[in-house]
Amino acid sequence: MTTPEPEPLDLDDFIVTLKVTDKQCFGDIGCNVTVEPNLENRTYSITLTISGDETGPVITTVDGTGTQYDLMPVMLSTRGSGVATKAKITAVQEY
Repeated sequence: MTTPEPEPLDLDDFIVTLKVTDKQCFGDIGCNVTVEPNLENRTYSITLTISGDETGPVITTVDGTGTQYDLMPVMLSTRGSGVATKAKITAVQEY
């Protein structure tokens, strides 16, 4: 009996949203923002690129099995309170 090959992974199989868990603004100086990625659908090792930080994109990886994820909040510094943070899945790897 042979084990079937897993279906190929596609970036479109995953959905990521960001939940802002902390935001501290300092007038016109900018803000410190902590975001927590939330993944939906299939789970594997997923690399995210988060934009909105004043120094450039932040890359992080989320690992998961089933509906359980191992992730750490990501601290960002923004240029102001109106800056939108966004996450994009840039790579997926099956264990």
